[in-house]
Amino acid sequence: YAAQNDEIARLQLGNGVLLEKIINEKRKVSILEDLESQMQGLIDDKAH
Repeated sequence: YAAQNDEIARLQLGNGVLLEKIINEKRKVSILEDLESQMQGLIDDKAH
């Protein structure tokens, strides 16, 4: 059981790291989407 528990702990740690990375990537995506809409707004302003 000890080996199994070690494996479970290791996997949970790995999952935590991956979740952290996913959260960071999602944050980057939302920043990029904000920038994109701001740029589109500027382009639209210039067009009119």
